[in-house]
Amino acid sequence: KKLLAVAAAAAAAVVLYFSWRQSAPRCAVCGAKSMPLRQKKIIPSEYRKHLPEELKKHRPADVVRLCLRCHDYSEKRDDRLKSCLALAFSAPRAKSTFGAALSAAAALKRHGERLPPERAAELQRLTAAAGSRADDRQEDVRHGARVVRALLGRRGAESLADFERLWRCHFEATMRPSVFNSSQATLRFPKNLDDLTILAKLLTFYKERYFAYVLLLFCSAYLYKQCFAIPGSVFMNLLAGALFGVLYGFPLCCFLTACGASGCYLLSKHFGKDLAERMLRARLLPLQRKVEDHRDSLFSFLLFLRLFPMSPNWFLNIASPLVNVPLLYFFPSVLIGLMPYNFITVEAGSMLSSLTSVNDMFTLSTMLKMSAVALSVLVFILVKKRFAKSQLATDSSKLGLSAH
Repeated sequence: KKLLAVAAAAAAAVVLYFSWRQSAPRCAVCGAKSMPLRQKKIIPSEYRKHLPEELKKHRPADVVRLCLRCHDYSEKRDDRLKSCLALAFSAPRAKSTFGAALSAAAALKRHGERLPPERAAELQRLTAAAGSRADDRQEDVRHGARVVRALLGRRGAESLADFERLWRCHFEATMRPSVFNSSQATLRFPKNLDDLTILAKLLTFYKERYFAYVLLLFCSAYLYKQCFAIPGSVFMNLLAGALFGVLYGFPLCCFLTACGASGCYLLSKHFGKDLAERMLRARLLPLQRKVEDHRDSLFSFLLFLRLFPMSPNWFLNIASPLVNVPLLYFFPSVLIGLMPYNFITVEAGSMLSSLTSVNDMFTLSTMLKMSAVALSVLVFILVKKRFAKSQLATDSSKLGLSAH
């Protein structure tokens, strides 16, 4: 059976049905089987118990199984929403001291003789002043009753139905159970926008909990594709925009592109030189002549090649060490030259939901703008070369005159 079915009842009304009878006991979010499971009530008890009977008839449908880690995370997210409801409806929640009292009692029992008198007295006062867990639950019940009464006073049963949808949408948005129970949700390189959308949702959920691991995974995958000249860097840039936004995703992609291309440069130089010369000889000779012709302005020429949108970057990465392009020029030319391309793709990734095709990013006007930037660099190279020739001729004529 499906754990989650989402149906759009209206523009802002999403109804979620959760099935408690699963074929195999597993966490409804992360799919864990080995960890202990706990029941999670999508609509908290302090609210549901005050709802009319017609709204409580699907009570079993709002209960799912979660592992302990996902359950604790979901409870923390629920506390934020409850605090917002308490402010919105002037229904204060319980300020529980029961947990702190338990910790104080445990500290007194374990280290009571070794504690300073002042600290021991403070822990004893905390233990004596704490209420019971039943008192906290009673206060939560009063909070729930106030919220439900306030909703009934607005639009009656319609407000309560929207309130139920709010909690179901809150669970779906914060825990994303549909992503993890989908057979399509696997960690693999995306091949199209549908794969990319699923992967972005999956990694966004993990990023909120394990940012460092997701960042390490993304950087490793990006460098792997760049070092071995594997097609599909556009999808990695789109993923960077979806995960990190333009502010962080753009400089990250620029740096990773330069590092990955440099890795491909070093692999070609030290391990693939013979194979590359044998397979790419026909394409290497014209590039070799161009590099030698522009040796005096080599960095500008490399920058032009990277800025021009039709340049085969994979070939430039492999061929550069074979045509005697120094790494000192190669790395910054990739870092700067691919900035327009990286910016366009990362920015598109930050608006991934509005993309229907990869071709939407590279419109005619975009390609013309990138070509104009590349041509401006080419004009600069030609002007510089012409000026250098004229300067050389002037110097030669002066030397000739001085000799006479």
